[in-house]
Amino acid sequence: SSGLGGGVPIRQADFCPTDTSVVCVSGNGVLRFLRVVEGAFRPMALALKRDPQNFMCHGWLPEDRIVVATDTGELLLIENFEFRMVLPTSPLNNE
Repeated sequence: SSGLGGGVPIRQADFCPTDTSVVCVSGNGVLRFLRVVEGAFRPMALALKRDPQNFMCHGWLPEDRIVVATDTGELLLIENFEFRMVLPTSPLNNE
């Protein structure tokens, strides 16, 4: 199961610009990567290891990296379908 049923609000879904068989789906408590295999979406493993969050949007970066924004202002860097880090926010110290 992809975990996308049951009325979960999805805010964004789009294809990877360098691999159109991969889709990222994000929303409230949902961050999933899916691969199109034989005309159907199949869930991909994602090593996030974080509490569920309200993901507001995401954007693809070069080299199949993706940045995901949360409702608390965190920017998460995902690389090779693994959580890498929370990016430093700007401006610094809320200035």
